[in-house]
Amino acid sequence: MKLNKGHAKRIFDWCKQKYGRSKYQPTYPNFSIRKFVLHEEDGLDGYYEPIENTIYVNSEILVKENIHYLANTILEEYAHYKQSDHMYQKLSKQFDYENHPFEIEAKNISDRDTKKCVKELKMYFKNFTL
Repeated sequence: MKLNKGHAKRIFDWCKQKYGRSKYQPTYPNFSIRKFVLHEEDGLDGYYEPIENTIYVNSEILVKENIHYLANTILEEYAHYKQSDHMYQKLSKQFDYENHPFEIEAKNISDRDTKKCVKELKMYFKNFTL
């Protein structure tokens, strides 16, 4: 199945419904799908930018990956939106990326909920093909 921006948007909307708003941001995050071209973004599938309050997803995922991978990426970045950026930065001084408690938490949430997200989207959206 070829993924498109509509699939990503539905996953993002599912996150908003499932997880709600962050207590650290005044609004829901913006959502952007674009090709990552900056050197610092090489190898990234997605990231949350707290100053812009935006979740960015690499458009290459739509070409190279499957719906579960896309959902896992968006869910993980949404989990970061729900976290305190101030605490994230503070903990970054004590932990490397792989051992950062907020990275572990976000990965655990996305791993836990990816199948549920895809299953519910398939159930609620008849045109949502897998």
